[in-house]
Amino acid sequence: MIKGLRPGGFLLTERAIRSGGFPPGGRLLDVGCGRGDTVAYLAAAGYDAYGIDLDGQRILLGRELYPGLNLIEGDGCQLPFDGKMFDGVLMECSLPCIYNRKEALHEAYCVLKDKGTIVIHAPCLTEPSQEQLQRLSQVRNTHGQPLSREEDGCCRTMEELADRDDCGIDGVLLLDEVAKAMTEIGFDITGMEDYTGLMTEFMVEFLLNGALREDEDRELAAEYEYYKRICGLNGVGYFQLTAGKRG
Repeated sequence: MIKGLRPGGFLLTERAIRSGGFPPGGRLLDVGCGRGDTVAYLAAAGYDAYGIDLDGQRILLGRELYPGLNLIEGDGCQLPFDGKMFDGVLMECSLPCIYNRKEALHEAYCVLKDKGTIVIHAPCLTEPSQEQLQRLSQVRNTHGQPLSREEDGCCRTMEELADRDDCGIDGVLLLDEVAKAMTEIGFDITGMEDYTGLMTEFMVEFLLNGALREDEDRELAAEYEYYKRICGLNGVGYFQLTAGKRG
């Protein structure tokens, strides 16, 4: 169950490789890599693959499962890499959960080589409700204020900070806003594909059938809660967005 734990699994990873047009043996970065399953998949396909995740426990687990992989504990909003280092960046179901999505996209832009490619898979809200639109309007009114994990002496959660970013709401992306932000950063959108059917299949398998072993149940607790939450939202689809860095 846990291998490629997201709608489409490694099928969409393979499609991301094709749509990204990454050069054979190219250097790729998986942002929000979890324990590194996709990084291992990319490495097995011959790429110079790296992964980064803010969850140190999952990075440690990945290093045990996949010795020798380039797995790094770190923040997608503050990537610890040199500029123009990667041929491609993947964000597989991770961008909605990053606390400052626009900054993560900007960081991806900085570490990509000129004409490098980013591929994003994520749940997206296609029909925001009036209540959600009202909250988004309030979020936009906070623009110009610094996004920080420390506010008024209180450490905010990543989810709270993510909700101040108008690229998404309630843990899912707003596709038009993401595309707009990427264009402003310096990307050209080259492809967009709808994989909502794969998300529906995944929801049935993951939420109804559950994980296969008790250790997976424990490890996947956060994923259960996330997918249960977005499953209750109206108008949620699953999309792949491909964009190239201008240069």
